[in-house]
Amino acid sequence: TKAVRAAAKLGEQLPQRRKRMIFRSLRRFMATKAAVTRHDLHAFLQQPATANQSLVVLNSESCGAPLLEKLWDASDYVCCADGGANRAHDLLGADRAPDAVVGDLDSARADVLAAYESRGCAIHRVEDQDSNDLSKALAHVGR
Repeated sequence: TKAVRAAAKLGEQLPQRRKRMIFRSLRRFMATKAAVTRHDLHAFLQQPATANQSLVVLNSESCGAPLLEKLWDASDYVCCADGGANRAHDLLGADRAPDAVVGDLDSARADVLAAYESRGCAIHRVEDQDSNDLSKALAHVGR
């Protein structure tokens, strides 16, 4: 499928151990027919969790607070891709700080970064303008 091809292309840039984990999660997600057909991530979350699951939060309105909270709780590591920090902060408040915020930080608000940093969140500015913030966050998570 298109999602598997995109993941394979991205996977070429990640360490082998991380690739296996991502592909296992992707296969498990793709095996859930309801999740694939209706994009029902709740069905995905009802399956047994595996270790080392990471969540990358983007600056997108693709999900609301209830789903983001469930994904957050099911993840061992949470990374916001630049403006995703604003989205997470606006939906979940400052009490839930991600493990890291990664990107060129041109979209993340200063007050959000300060609030997260005060709660122990690592802020990683990556100046590379040849890749987008999602790529930067995935590279960070893949370490």
